[in-house]
Amino acid sequence: MSPEAFRKRLEAAPFHPFALCLDSGRKVRVMHPELVLMPPKPNHWEIVVYEDGFDIIDLAHVESLKEIRPARGNGKRNGNK
Repeated sequence: MSPEAFRKRLEAAPFHPFALCLDSGRKVRVMHPELVLMPPKPNHWEIVVYEDGFDIIDLAHVESLKEIRPARGNGKRNGNK
């Protein structure tokens, strides 16, 4: 994935959380754009993602992005009346 394509996805409005699917099979969640450090150089391929620690990701190893959908409740209310 190119740095330009990643920046475009990161700056999308409204932002929707997504996972970076790496060629190793690992997935790194991007829950908010403020949790990503992307150098201002347009051709810099490494980013830093924070989620329970820091991951340094080489964008050349990103095969795809997968949107993270919010968890849904089961439609039942808690408590008895």
